[in-house]
Amino acid sequence: MPVMYFDTQIPSKYQKLIYLNPIAYLIKVYHDIFYNNLMPRPELLILLFFISIVVYIIGFNYFHSKKDVFAEYIMSVVIEVKNVTKIFKRHTKKYFSIKSAFVDFIKHGRPQMQIVKALDNISFDMVSGSTLGIIGKNGAGKSTLLKIISGIIKPTSGSVKVKGSLVPLLELGTGFHPELTGRENIIISGLILGLSKKEIYKKIDEIIEFAELKDVIDEPVRTYSSGMYSRLAFSTAFSIDPDIIILDEILSVGDIAFASKSKEKVKEFKRKTKRYCL
Repeated sequence: MPVMYFDTQIPSKYQKLIYLNPIAYLIKVYHDIFYNNLMPRPELLILLFFISIVVYIIGFNYFHSKKDVFAEYIMSVVIEVKNVTKIFKRHTKKYFSIKSAFVDFIKHGRPQMQIVKALDNISFDMVSGSTLGIIGKNGAGKSTLLKIISGIIKPTSGSVKVKGSLVPLLELGTGFHPELTGRENIIISGLILGLSKKEIYKKIDEIIEFAELKDVIDEPVRTYSSGMYSRLAFSTAFSIDPDIIILDEILSVGDIAFASKSKEKVKEFKRKTKRYCL
């Protein structure tokens, strides 16, 4: 702390320079109080009061103007992707039986593999309260990256850290059993996502109403259209109120009315405290 230093420790020719800084007077007052048991003069107290007000106003205006910059450091990182690379290997030849693969191995040795680098050294951080969109051409690796963040597949190298509960909506009907009814799939999905049976039964009517599937909820989901799948998956995922939701083009499926309602649901989700959308 500056109050721990005596101004006499500084060469006399530089002491006047110290008091060009208004804070030096404030430090001197504290120094006199703590070390010399001296109360400052009234005029000095008045001067220090005005100095403090000016410093406060300047500091407040500066930090307010830079609040977006400081927010990135103050807010906690909820998703940390560091140097992620994903490589897939695929055979250059197609085999239609184990026999043909074995014969080819005897004749030509180990088959050659084609290396496909889906992701190459990807790094980014996602802070609390933010929304991040990943865009790119088909085959650019968007879905692969989301699957790695969701924990569905592992990166070839690099690391991913996620803080909080995460629900991925990557493909329609992921985790749904086609022979079970919509109601049964809601219950199973809720249990998988960490809800208790009591919590599921408490929310199930709300899920069905939002999905607009009341008339067919007790029918097998194999009879559902892609739009129905989308509505059921979306409604189930958002009902558990997760910390992080990952959406992969799922909102593009379904009718215009439900797409509009889903977007409003996402906006509501974003407005909640400590909710993040990727």
